[in-house]
Amino acid sequence: MRKPQNSKTADSSTNTDPLSSQRSLSSHDEWPEPPSEKAYYGLAGEIAHAIEPHTEADKAAILIQFLVAFGNVVARHAYYQVEAVQHHTNLFAVLVGDSSKARKGTSWGHVERIFGELDSVWKNDRLTTGLSSGEGLIWAVRDEDEEDEKDEG
Repeated sequence: MRKPQNSKTADSSTNTDPLSSQRSLSSHDEWPEPPSEKAYYGLAGEIAHAIEPHTEADKAAILIQFLVAFGNVVARHAYYQVEAVQHHTNLFAVLVGDSSKARKGTSWGHVERIFGELDSVWKNDRLTTGLSSGEGLIWAVRDEDEEDEKDEG
């Protein structure tokens, strides 16, 4: 990570602005360096490079979205064996950026279109949007039972 240009510390006893620590998080001087070109290896990298000139989305976000979607589509059916351990393709990622400005959804839109054309069941039955709370996430990933069906009807 690059060293911040601002040499002030986040000591609350000397800082009178309660929002200064939040503002410093949004400073581009504190963001990590983008991935090297080595990260854009293989098909995922080729797709990220192909989409990049046609979007405002970050190339790294496209790569991450692609890798996570691939792992989700493949599920736990494929793996790479290293000694006694199976390494599956499932990945978990969080993209962080300013709301309505960071183009997180834009990067997802390109990847969703690609995988949705390859697997319509995945697109129609396995994607959930609009989560707004922890409770919403829990409800989306719960094991459905008869009580859930009664609540819906």
